[in-house]
Amino acid sequence: MEKQCLFCNKTFNADPRELRRCHAIYCSISCSIKHRNQLIPLRKCKCIVCLSEFESKSTKAKYCCKKCKSIHYRRLISTEVNGTRRIQSILLTFPCANCGWDLSSRDVHHIVPSCFGGKNELTNLITLCPNCHRMAHRNLLLEDKLNELVYFRTISSSGISA
Repeated sequence: MEKQCLFCNKTFNADPRELRRCHAIYCSISCSIKHRNQLIPLRKCKCIVCLSEFESKSTKAKYCCKKCKSIHYRRLISTEVNGTRRIQSILLTFPCANCGWDLSSRDVHHIVPSCFGGKNELTNLITLCPNCHRMAHRNLLLEDKLNELVYFRTISSSGISA
């Protein structure tokens, strides 16, 4: 049966099952969402970068424009927290601590995750290749093994032989 979309007024063929459920009022999901978004009232918000006021339908809006958003993210990236960025750039010069792979990119892995109180210190960070990093996240490389690798890395890099 042909119906007319409530949002864009385009005619479309409605599924009989949708007609019985009284759901055949939009031609597509995007029209349904656009119509629902029209009903949301505008709220006054304040940009966290330039402090100007703007209106948005979102309750979580923080930025008045894309420029302010990119400025904020650039500030976050350039901010060093306890020298984390410097430590990570030093660590990325090392090969994979588990297999020794150094041909391409390596990942910096937290042995104790930040969400469980792990710090951004050399004793809690280790350089792993992408394969070993996946193994660590799947608990195929145990925390004891990773701590042992960090211990041997700090001994060998300090010039003390084991």
